[in-house]
Amino acid sequence: SRSRYLIIIDNLESVSDVALLVPALAPLARPARFLLTSRQTLSHFPIVTRFPVRPLSLEDSRALAESELARHGRAAALRQEDMTALYDVIGGMPLALKLVVAQMGQWPLSVLLENLRNARRDAPEQLYSFIYRRAWLTLDDLARQLLLSLLPLAPDGEDIEWLRLMSFLPPEQFAAALVQLLDCSLLETAGPPQSPRYRLHRLTATFLQTEVLAGWDEDDG
Repeated sequence: SRSRYLIIIDNLESVSDVALLVPALAPLARPARFLLTSRQTLSHFPIVTRFPVRPLSLEDSRALAESELARHGRAAALRQEDMTALYDVIGGMPLALKLVVAQMGQWPLSVLLENLRNARRDAPEQLYSFIYRRAWLTLDDLARQLLLSLLPLAPDGEDIEWLRLMSFLPPEQFAAALVQLLDCSLLETAGPPQSPRYRLHRLTATFLQTEVLAGWDEDDG
């Protein structure tokens, strides 16, 4: 066949995924082409052409942060010095910005910044883990139950009825738990307002699997 195909494989999260998959795909790369997204470097594979995705600029990060503040009903412009301080700690990582902005409803920005600086100084590679742990600690038991029940979510998401059935929660408790997850940016929505679909970011699912279900001790922070 003369047809050519583009095959997209998203979120290669682990080194083992990459090490096994890339060599297996090589014989299939003609006539097909593969687009892989990964937080792991693929520089050691000569057959792979890399296109690094740059973080958001300070200006774009501020626009995202203020958009998230407005979405959470806190439509206040960030002072330039505050945004610069936040950017210096977490950079232009969109998901980290969303999670931290959501936490501004629980803690003053000065406290968040101090905690983030300490976490980055102690273990910079664990900054996302620290941010997720802080978000998890704000949830009540019902919201935690709902979030864990959503691990089987399809990548494209599911509707609200699917979420309700998976949660096994009474309607009022389900509604309150869902609001918590949305307020903490631990659950994403897509699609029209009449029939939104709900989905977990891959990093959120990874946190639940590798830390919460693996027995992370909340007393350790």
